[in-house]
Amino acid sequence: MSGYAEIAAFELPAVAASDGGVDDVALVADGNVTYVRGTERTTLRVDGEPVDVAVGDLVYVLTADALLALAPENGGSRVWSLDLADAGVEGVAALPETDVVCVLTDRNLVGVDGERGSRRWTVDRPYADVGGEVSFVAADGRFLLGAWSFVTGVDADGEQVFDADLGSALTGVGGTGGTVVAALKSDQLVGVDPGSGDVEWRTEIRPTQVTPRGDDTLLVRTADGLLAVRPDGTYESVEGLPAGAVYPARSGDIVCIYREDTLSVHRRSVDVDNVDAAIGVESIGPAAPLVVELTNEAETAGSATVTIAVDGVTTARRSATVDLPANDSTTAEFEVTGVDDVDAAGVGVSVDGVELANRSVEIDRPDPPDESVSAELTVDRVEGATVHATLFVHNEGEVLQELRVREDDRHVGAVAPGETSRVELTERYTPGEAFERTVVDDTGATVATATTTATDGAVSVTVEPSVGEAFLFVDVTVENPTGTAVADTLVLVGVGDAGPVERTVDAAPGATWTLSVALPGYVAGSLDGNVVRARLDGAGIEDTAELSLGNSFAGTAGGGGQPGGTGRQQRGGGGGAGGRQAGGPQAGGGQVGGSQAGRGQGGRGATAGGSPTVSLRRAVADDEPAATEAFLEYLAVDVEGPIDDLTLAVDGEQFPLGPFDRGEERRYQRAHALAGRGHSQLPPVAATAGGRQLAETGTMAVDVRDGPLAVRASVDASGRTVRVRGTVENRTDEFCTVEGVDVTWVGAWDIDPRGDGLAPGETVRWSGSVPREETELAADDEVVPLTVEYDGSGRFQSLAAVHRDSGTGASVASRLEPGIGRETHVADTYSKVVLNLRNVSEEPLEGLELAATGDRLNDMIYVEETVESLQPGEAVEHYVDVKPAENDRDLAVDVLVSCDGETDRLALDGPVAATPEEWVRAHLDEWTATWEGEEPAAELAVPTHLSTAFEQTD
Repeated sequence: MSGYAEIAAFELPAVAASDGGVDDVALVADGNVTYVRGTERTTLRVDGEPVDVAVGDLVYVLTADALLALAPENGGSRVWSLDLADAGVEGVAALPETDVVCVLTDRNLVGVDGERGSRRWTVDRPYADVGGEVSFVAADGRFLLGAWSFVTGVDADGEQVFDADLGSALTGVGGTGGTVVAALKSDQLVGVDPGSGDVEWRTEIRPTQVTPRGDDTLLVRTADGLLAVRPDGTYESVEGLPAGAVYPARSGDIVCIYREDTLSVHRRSVDVDNVDAAIGVESIGPAAPLVVELTNEAETAGSATVTIAVDGVTTARRSATVDLPANDSTTAEFEVTGVDDVDAAGVGVSVDGVELANRSVEIDRPDPPDESVSAELTVDRVEGATVHATLFVHNEGEVLQELRVREDDRHVGAVAPGETSRVELTERYTPGEAFERTVVDDTGATVATATTTATDGAVSVTVEPSVGEAFLFVDVTVENPTGTAVADTLVLVGVGDAGPVERTVDAAPGATWTLSVALPGYVAGSLDGNVVRARLDGAGIEDTAELSLGNSFAGTAGGGGQPGGTGRQQRGGGGGAGGRQAGGPQAGGGQVGGSQAGRGQGGRGATAGGSPTVSLRRAVADDEPAATEAFLEYLAVDVEGPIDDLTLAVDGEQFPLGPFDRGEERRYQRAHALAGRGHSQLPPVAATAGGRQLAETGTMAVDVRDGPLAVRASVDASGRTVRVRGTVENRTDEFCTVEGVDVTWVGAWDIDPRGDGLAPGETVRWSGSVPREETELAADDEVVPLTVEYDGSGRFQSLAAVHRDSGTGASVASRLEPGIGRETHVADTYSKVVLNLRNVSEEPLEGLELAATGDRLNDMIYVEETVESLQPGEAVEHYVDVKPAENDRDLAVDVLVSCDGETDRLALDGPVAATPEEWVRAHLDEWTATWEGEEPAAELAVPTHLSTAFEQTD
């Protein structure tokens, strides 16, 4: 007989029971069933403690209360179950060729249909009153029961075929090739005719363990080693298997050995005389592995150890264990990790120590690594005479690069392949000149250049005085034709006692900023002949205009010593009496107001035109947030005169600030989250009072980048129960563990109670609910913060929208939260959808009835269910057995949920995997449970821009 080679091993507690199929083995250990097929191992979890296991077309698990049929290829999904409570069960055996499973109880043998789970027959158990341990197995079309010295055979119809007294106590029973084999305490192995019960042979080989069945031979562990016993009683030693308890598949190709808390899996070794080996490549190298082609010309399959001997290259491994199908071929690949300075490599191939191939193979050398570098230059803003810019340096090559910026002699650092480094740069602003930088490597060689035209074009200042009926108007216009924001200080002189006037200019790319100064005639009358000068102080750009007033304000100069005043307006804001509008886009901070027109014309906050002066200054904590990441906006509000009721207006929203005293300054903040990557803008913020606009900030640019996570969430506060659901997407290249989500003022939930994480690019859905009275939600909360904790110490903060639309209104639906259970598996004719229903109301639900309907419902297995009582917070699992058609790739089934005389309909929808092996987590994630008329849970109504209300900070 051929030997064996180990192909897998894993830890396992003590084995309590086992059975072998044609090429698979199932074992009961530590309260679960371990299913082994080749090198693959699956844990089949069942409710209750397993007593015994049998393998046929399905895996049949016997517990104290029930017999369960599981489909191992579907991860152990349940096919059917049979209630056996109070039956006193002891063992189970299966005859797959007749599709009958037999349960051994303390008084009976119970025959069960293996496909449907229905009872076929019940007969009295032979020798039920005999004490001691019994052996119960199935072999050669019979159920074999060994008790004391008796062996009894019962066929698939429950009829007794033979009954034999072997004259000595039994220690085990098995069968092979039409012979019943029994081990006796008298150190004998006995062969029994399964038709007559006659003893055909006896062999004194001191057996210690008899396996249940074998096709051609039966494995028997003896005091002298492991033997393969033939139907006629002859035997031979089995090589390659270690000492320990033996659990074989029926074919003998797979054998499990248990010893010292370890289960090792062994496959029958192939006969090397029937194996051919060939080197299947003409060249090898780091990008071209060494491939060995193996052909098994024997009629039986087996495994073999392939070993290579190579001169001239190094490989990640030198040997591999492969499975060789009968009369078929397979390959073994060996990764090449390095090559020597030679043109060819000598390769030898051995199978189980026998050399079968040897020849020279050409070496394919890899090309030298790419050292490509790219650079991008962006100008952030111009402040006075200084340009602030950022240089992004990206290593697109395959080696680490030490880089620096030549013009600034700035160190970029060591940039790894695929990484990007950023360097903050400053330069003297020269109007009309482009901004350029050169990136060099550690040898001084140029590797990349970057140029930006954002500073092309000159910022200009224009002064334009004009005479009105009672006022002199001086308009100063700053035009920014460049592609970047410009910040500077504007100084206006030459306006007598009304000046100098200083204002902060913050002009967006392409914007025009205008300052209007309105001087009453009694002030302007003395300025005839003056030169008015407007200057951007930092950049040194200026313009002048000579005042030619003549007798425009004769008789007003010096009249009553009225104090002069200045007015500021932008983007159409009104000036004082006779004032004009200053047009053009607005950027940054701005002011609107008017000059004082005369004495005694106003009370609180009264100026010319009734508009007190307001100043707004705006900033953000992060102008490059990650997508969906929360960041703060800051706003400072200054007033020069008292205001009864000041309001901020942003994109249609109103934020009342209340009254301001003269000279009062307040600071506010709010949070934003932007969903889309790329360039974005926060809308302007305007200050209004009495229906008039007093100031406006203009838009603010924000560049949104990719972050480690992308988080989207929605809070449904329309009912008595607040429901929260969302998604977390892993945008990194690494596996990411997400511990939990905290939704401020609502509650917290684990994303995945099993502790699984997110693979690169994977999105995980999560949800939770809590009674409204347990939350801290206010009636006016439209947005709430949330925090995702990940990778042990990481925290990603975002925002969730609060919706208060009307709910479904259905009395049953409003009290039950539906979900899809993780045991859902839809891939073949024995599929199931697991519906979870949680009572989210404050009262228990009595007599909850669940009934599924639909064309794909498996009526032969599915059972309607009535839940007598479901307490608040408790959940029930309802198994909906479905039977997809061969071409189904999507499936839908409805569940009618009834309680207190009301009925609502749940729609269960999701995909069908092409085969059971192709069912993956993504299929499960796409299954939804939706109340009729409700928005599908898979779709989140989350805006692309979320923001909270302004909140005063000081």
